[in-house]
Amino acid sequence: MSKVIQKLNCPDCHSATVVKNGKKSNGQQNYKCQSCDKQFQDEYFYNACNPEIKELMKPMLLRGSGVRDICNVLLVSINAVLRLILKWGKQVQIKPQKKYYQRVQIDEAWSFIGKK
Repeated sequence: MSKVIQKLNCPDCHSATVVKNGKKSNGQQNYKCQSCDKQFQDEYFYNACNPEIKELMKPMLLRGSGVRDICNVLLVSINAVLRLILKWGKQVQIKPQKKYYQRVQIDEAWSFIGKK
């Protein structure tokens, strides 16, 4: 009997220079890419950590899916989706077309209000 060794590629740079890098607190094997120094797991316990799930969120947002719809379909939390929206917004740095606007509409904005 021969042992089958699974060859992994980095999900970020797709390099094959991947080595084991300890275990996570949940017991899963952690891997590290020697090319880009990113750490990743073969299988993710929580969907929001999976890079493939994160990439699915982008087209869903662009096609008009709401934050709660994305949470229900991809089985992630609202905070995970909102964190990614903020992260992508900072990367893109969208510039407004006008300096001042008469009216602005914000979709699914939420905040915490303390005791009255």
